[in-house]
Amino acid sequence: MAVGITRLARISLNSADAHALARFYIDAFGFTDLGDAVGSAHVLRLALGGTRLDISTAGGAAYPGDVPGWSQLFQHCAI
Repeated sequence: MAVGITRLARISLNSADAHALARFYIDAFGFTDLGDAVGSAHVLRLALGGTRLDISTAGGAAYPGDVPGWSQLFQHCAI
């Protein structure tokens, strides 16, 4: 029996500079800042309508600049 997916609960990203990345999503796309969540890692919570975006500082590193689009290292989400 197939189960249909109706929506994504949230998208989670790691970043070396979570505040700068959050500012980009707020300025470029109009995300709303939902405030910080503190748990095992520091997480910035954003929302765009019903879509949640959590940006974590846990283990973030600079993205390599020479990764081709077909590589498994290439990660993105489309809005």
